[in-house]
Amino acid sequence: MYPNVETGGDIFGQWLPSGECAIRHVIGPGADAQRSSVTFNQSLAYLKAASEVLGTKQAFHIGDWHSHHRLFDYPSGGDSRTCAIAMKNNNKAFFVLVIANIRDDVATNLPYVQISAFRYAADAKDPREFVLAAVEFIDKAPDYSAVHAELENVRAGGVLSLT
Repeated sequence: MYPNVETGGDIFGQWLPSGECAIRHVIGPGADAQRSSVTFNQSLAYLKAASEVLGTKQAFHIGDWHSHHRLFDYPSGGDSRTCAIAMKNNNKAFFVLVIANIRDDVATNLPYVQISAFRYAADAKDPREFVLAAVEFIDKAPDYSAVHAELENVRAGGVLSLT
C-alpha cells in the first residue's frame, strides 16, 4: 500500500512481570499520520482515541511498529531515540518496537514480510539500547470485531463512543 514511504502503527497489550509483553492488539496509521521514505509519525489524535478504546479491554499502549521496506531490519538511531523518549515521557519501564521489512524469498522469488521485535528498558545503562525479542503468534485471539469497528470510526474522523 505504501511502497516508497514508511507506514506503521501502535501496539497494545500488557507487560508481564518477566519483562515479556503480551500483545493483544495492533493498530495501523491514523488518517492524518505523517509518512516519508525514512519516517513514520502516528496521528496523535488517533493514538489517544485508540488508547481510550483499547484501555477498556485491558490493552495498553506498550510500543509501536513501522516498516523499513527493504532497508535494515533493526532500529535506526532515530527509532531508538523515539523509544527512549516515549519511555521517559510516559513513565514506562519497557517499550517494544516491531520493524517490518519486505524481503524476497530466494527459492520462490516471491516477496514476504520479515518481522523483528526489539525490547527497550528504561533502566538500561543507555535506554536507547535494545535487545532482540522473541515473537510468538497465537492463533486464537479474542473477538475484537466491535473494537475494530470503533477504531475504524475513530480513524476516519468519527466520534469516540465507549458504549
